[in-house]
Amino acid sequence: MRSTILLAMMCLFVPRHGFTQEQPQTTTAATPKAWAPESYIVQLTEFRFKSSVNPKISASEIVAQFEKPNSEGLIQHIETIRMSVQSGANNMVHFGRQVTVTTGTVTNAGKTTRISKDTSIGTILRVNAMPQDQNVQLEIDYEASRLDGDGTEVSPPNTVITKITSMQTFQIGKPMLVGGTSAGETTYVIVTIGH
Repeated sequence: MRSTILLAMMCLFVPRHGFTQEQPQTTTAATPKAWAPESYIVQLTEFRFKSSVNPKISASEIVAQFEKPNSEGLIQHIETIRMSVQSGANNMVHFGRQVTVTTGTVTNAGKTTRISKDTSIGTILRVNAMPQDQNVQLEIDYEASRLDGDGTEVSPPNTVITKITSMQTFQIGKPMLVGGTSAGETTYVIVTIGH
């Protein structure tokens, strides 16, 4: 009888983990949302003032002149580029063409022949956009090359090159001056981003 009681007591103290199955733990923590890219429209405008401008003019004054309703009489548009961009992606647009320009002449046996070559001109705009709270950080790489004038019978026209690499934080819908020069013909580049 004593051995039966001891056996019964031993059975009570046997660990039960061998006989029970573990229940899977459930978590109530929400899985993080996947990052969704934003879409924007970037507009870049290169222009110059038709009349001389004080070189000490501020960036905000240049933008204000550009935004005036009657600015057509004050400024000359050189080029405007609009492109759709997606945040977190490398966005690029390229407009270009091949042109033939005269580089000189050669005279042989009293006959003059023009020497010419093909050259590439155009515009490349690369943009990387990243939302920053209510603003957007833009990494901009802009390069434009265009012929200045017609050249002569013995020499090609000059090639004007504008190149800007910049990283700025923009407010949606608010134009910002990203570059300019007062050398020669005063030229400025303004960028606006919107939805």
